[in-house]
Amino acid sequence: YERSLQIKRRMGNRFGEAITEERLGSAMVAQGKAAEAIPHLTNGLALHEAIGNRSGMMMARAGLARAHHALGRTDESLTQFRQALALAEE
Repeated sequence: YERSLQIKRRMGNRFGEAITEERLGSAMVAQGKAAEAIPHLTNGLALHEAIGNRSGMMMARAGLARAHHALGRTDESLTQFRQALALAEE
């Protein structure tokens, strides 16, 4: 993912960069690296918001919810899950 992210940044491919950031963050959560995942998921969310990709925004928020949950941050986790659900229902 890291190499893919570098290539997408060099190319100016914001959509690809957003997806790669989100997937890298999600992979880190799955590997037990929730604290390291949050910046990637946050970057992915910001990029998805900038390009108007609602499904990407939903996935990034769900990833942030899982990361916060893994770190014991229940309130932030619930906030992110609720926002992901709201995007899914639109």
